[in-house]
Amino acid sequence: MEKGSLKIPAQDKNVGDMWFYADENDITVGVGDLFHIHFPVDRQNVNPVEAVDRAISAALGYVADFFADRVVLRIKYRCNRPVSARVVDPGNDKCLGWIGSLGFGSILSALLFRKSEVKDFVWSGPYDP
Repeated sequence: MEKGSLKIPAQDKNVGDMWFYADENDITVGVGDLFHIHFPVDRQNVNPVEAVDRAISAALGYVADFFADRVVLRIKYRCNRPVSARVVDPGNDKCLGWIGSLGFGSILSALLFRKSEVKDFVWSGPYDP
C-alpha cells in the first residue's frame, strides 16, 4: 500500500488528512504532512498472524482515540509555518510521539531565535482545554 492510498479527509485543514501505510514490518498512521506514528509487527514469541493482528489492533485503537478527540496534535509554528508536531494525551500531557521538521528554514529560524507559536488540535478542530 502506498502512502495516501487509504486516506480519511480532515475535519479541520490545520490537522490534515489521516493516511495509512502498511508493509510486512509495520503499520504507519499519519496525520497531515508533519506527523506519523509506527505500529510494528513484532514477531517475537508469537505466530505471524497474531503479530499482524496485534499491530492492527494497536493502530485501530490509536485511530479510534484520535477520532474520539482523546488525542491532541500539538503543532509548533514559526513564521506561520508548521515546523514540528507531537501527539499528546490531554489527560496528563504525556507525549505519545513526535516528529520535527529539520528543513533549512526551520534550522535558520531556530538559530535566529524566532518566536514560535504552539497550537493544539483534536481531530474535530482546535483544542482548548
